[in-house]
Amino acid sequence: MHRYRAVLVGCGGRGQSHALGLLANPDRFELVALCDQDDARLGALAATLGISRGYADAEAMLAAERPDVLCFATPPAVRLELVELGVRHGVKAIALEKPLALSLAEARRIVTVCGDGVKAVVCHQLKHAAHWRRVKEIVDSGDIGAIRSFHATARPSMLRVGTHLVDALLWLGAG
Repeated sequence: MHRYRAVLVGCGGRGQSHALGLLANPDRFELVALCDQDDARLGALAATLGISRGYADAEAMLAAERPDVLCFATPPAVRLELVELGVRHGVKAIALEKPLALSLAEARRIVTVCGDGVKAVVCHQLKHAAHWRRVKEIVDSGDIGAIRSFHATARPSMLRVGTHLVDALLWLGAG
């Protein structure tokens, strides 16, 4: 199995979660470098994870490390810029947080920039949580009968949580 070289931009809480996910799959990924504009946050995560290479500039990191995978957990306003940087530096896959973009035009630009050569995925991890897997088991068992509809509420906001709910509901309804 091929082992992919991955880099991470954004060393806050979500970034740490992504880093741990990469490190939990050492047969698939090698996390080679971290990037954050906050030196303290970068240093703390690098020390915690034992990652020796850290950068304050994403473009410098991409140029030096030449990764296969760009993973980032950043504010939405810089997502398009990071996708463009990743594609320009030859990454094969991009994993990013939601929302994908701040407008439909920006989302379309991300799709266009990635084209057929770069796989881009929005990280939807809710369905992997134990409580969601249990709900899936119950639905799939048929013990509660046929599911005719789903209802969900997105709190604290639809922009932050809504895509997770849509993903989970599509997964639940897939049977």
